[in-house]
Amino acid sequence: MAVVLWGASSLEGAQVWTMTTLLNLSGGTLASSSDGNNLAAAKVMGSIYLSTNAGATWNASSAPSGLSWSALASSTDGRDLIAASLSGLVYTSTNFGGNWRTSSVPHYSWVSVATSGDGRVLIAGADTNMLYLSTNSGGTWAPTIGPAHWGPFASSLDGSKLVIEQDGVIQTSGDAGTTWQGLVKQQHGGFGGERDCDLSRWKPAGGDDDEWRDFHID
Repeated sequence: MAVVLWGASSLEGAQVWTMTTLLNLSGGTLASSSDGNNLAAAKVMGSIYLSTNAGATWNASSAPSGLSWSALASSTDGRDLIAASLSGLVYTSTNFGGNWRTSSVPHYSWVSVATSGDGRVLIAGADTNMLYLSTNSGGTWAPTIGPAHWGPFASSLDGSKLVIEQDGVIQTSGDAGTTWQGLVKQQHGGFGGERDCDLSRWKPAGGDDDEWRDFHID
């Protein structure tokens, strides 16, 4: 397993860190295949860089440069990638970042994305606007819920289970985004809802109770 932060990577479960050649990239976003070998990193107002050796070396991809990249997501094997920008565009790749195509989504300020393990189910959220869903690797898109201020997104391997944050409320779907169930914020700071779940596991990454940083579905 590889763990990657800006400018450094670890193949030892974050016990030992190695400086990578991808340095001096302020801001941006990262995505990784499940084995940590195929990595993608996007620089704000810069390029999308790719690594096929767990961050040892990096190369600029053919994705447009100069966009305000805000979110990246990768399929399990790293073949399928989705990249969103605040500049109003969402790009997808189905060949490890070799080629990129513009998605047919509206020109919004995109802030969050997620993909299923096989890259078939994609979700993208635009700030103060709708959540869009694709079930054919980005071939076509349709709005689902919103508008909202979107936080982090996550998808199960098969894309059937999705979790998103919408205006501070966790929304879950068990049918690939067809219907949604909210886990509503309670006065005591936890979350509750009709769906059975272990509420002790639903905690922000740190700081304010409303500041959800990231989601992951096991």
